[in-house]
Amino acid sequence: MLLNYIERYCKKLQFKMLDYTEYQELRNDTFKINEATFDFEVALNEIMELFEQEAKQKLLNLQTTFSPTMPYLISSDKRRIQQMLFTFISTAIYSTSYGTINISVAFNNESGLLTISCTSDTGDCETYPGFLSVNGPSGSDLDINGDIGLSICKRICMSLGG
Repeated sequence: MLLNYIERYCKKLQFKMLDYTEYQELRNDTFKINEATFDFEVALNEIMELFEQEAKQKLLNLQTTFSPTMPYLISSDKRRIQQMLFTFISTAIYSTSYGTINISVAFNNESGLLTISCTSDTGDCETYPGFLSVNGPSGSDLDINGDIGLSICKRICMSLGG
């Protein structure tokens, strides 16, 4: 039990550290995309496992919804997709006091774009969309509601074509 807690904590810390690494790469124009084919649902589940304990402590239910057009495999930068998922889910859990958080994933066959959003049924949590659009002023220098993680997600989304 303690070992599992330590492992989850270390993985979360790794994602937090990635925010600062990505921030420097984005500011210095050294950001590189490492595209590969991967199973999106597995990647999402790996991130959701990190937050199971926090969700239980707050009596939150985490659920996912996939559009029928969602392909089994996608081609993108898995680490950066997981980083965005980590930020969206952690922000949603922090912002939600009770109820259900739904992570919705939709895929547009025509454009090839993926949309990821986190919402709560209580209205405590705003919608955090990814890929097609991310809230915040266009062209801002890493500033979405003062949250560096969401700001970095915006820039990563733009770098990945969103």
